[in-house]
Amino acid sequence: MFVTFKALRSNENAEAIEELVTNMERNFGQLERVEEKFRLRFDASPRQLLESDYGQFLLATFPKIIFGFGSTHGFSVNCPQKFLYCRSPPRPNQTYQIVKFLLSFEPVDVGQSFSEESRRLEVLTRSHQEAILTDLDTTPINVDSEFQDNPQLNEQLKNDCASIIASQKPFGL
Repeated sequence: MFVTFKALRSNENAEAIEELVTNMERNFGQLERVEEKFRLRFDASPRQLLESDYGQFLLATFPKIIFGFGSTHGFSVNCPQKFLYCRSPPRPNQTYQIVKFLLSFEPVDVGQSFSEESRRLEVLTRSHQEAILTDLDTTPINVDSEFQDNPQLNEQLKNDCASIIASQKPFGL
């Protein structure tokens, strides 16, 4: 599943932002190495990262919430890829970032008996913890840099989309 956010901070999402900060800080206290990995990667606390780079803050904190939701509902969740790119709308000084997450969900099913349910909870807990640690090692793909460093990608994209553009009916609309 792809999840996309416009990384433009506003007062309307202050409660959600605070939940992301709190969740990350709670992970620091509950899971070994999470705080160490976070601080090594960002050289900041979650709140400092929020203030200095909102896009990176979302990339670092949002997957953890989804990992927890998935675990609560019997899924092992991973975020194998993250993407970041800039947008410059028509109004000056309004540049913002887009962040994208590729998430995978796998049901955890080890049976129906009491002992199997206990095993399922162990598997879900371990999966959740491993996902958080792995995610902190995942480097987001900076799409702007990829296009800048590989000019052939732009031409390839044009070729791949030529028939859609030529039809003037993108995606059958």
